[in-house]
Parts: sequence; C-alpha cells; structure tokens
Amino acid sequence: MAESPQTPGESLRMGERGMGKAMKMIIDHYYAAHDLDTAQAIRRASTDTEASAMVGQLRRGRWQEVLMLAASGAAGVATGVIAQKTLDVRVGPVPPLAAAGVIAVIAAAAADVSLVARATIAVGGAAYAASTFAYTRLVPDQGGDA
Repeated sequence: MAESPQTPGESLRMGERGMGKAMKMIIDHYYAAHDLDTAQAIRRASTDTEASAMVGQLRRGRWQEVLMLAASGAAGVATGVIAQKTLDVRVGPVPPLAAAGVIAVIAAAAADVSLVARATIAVGGAAYAASTFAYTRLVPDQGGDA
C-alpha cells in the first residue's frame, strides 16, 4: 500500500506525477487515433496518384508548421540574447547559458511527439544556444572573466 504524503511538497509531487502520466496517456491516444485516421484515408484513396498526393502533403507539412518553426527560431534568438545580456556569464569563450539550448535540442530528439513539435523545440533551443554564443562574440565582456 502506498504511503500517505507527509508534507505538502510530497503531496504536490504525487499529484504532478499522476497528472504527467494522465497527460502522456492522452497524448499517446491522440496520436494513435490520428495515425489510424491518416492510414485509413490513404487506404481509401481511389488511385495511387491520390494516395501519393496525401503522402506528399504529409511530408511537406502545412504553412502553419513552417511559420511555427520560424517563430520558434526567432523566439530562441531573442530569449538567448536577452538572457545572456541580463546575466552575461562567461567561462572563457563559452557562455554556460547555452547549455539550456543544448538540453532543449536533446529533449526534442528524445521526445515521443510529432516531428513538427520536435523540430520546433530543437530549432528554438539551437537558436537560443547560438544567440548566447553570438552575444559573447559580438559584445565585449563588461565584467571580469569567470
């Protein structure tokens, strides 16, 4: 039998864990249903040309997805520059803040979500990391080196 939480923090952690499991299950079911709908639509195509057009559309994506990727990159650059400018931590030539962007790229690679969602996270993270590095190259260090 599971122990009762002893502190409010333990209670919150248990609740968060349960919500995380529920959200993952909901997302998994959504993608499974979406994949099934897509497969059935392709199977119902009256010709190979029609099925091929559906697959091509899936591969190309929608304009909204391209816009989302561009916005993620722009947000990553802006956030990276602002973070680096605000904290301006430098260890030699490397800004430690860039690690957050690298972590986002790794998380995107490991995530079990759509390619567009993973790419959006990875683009934002890479842009963040690159912009923190670019800031340290373009703006002289105002304080001492760490």
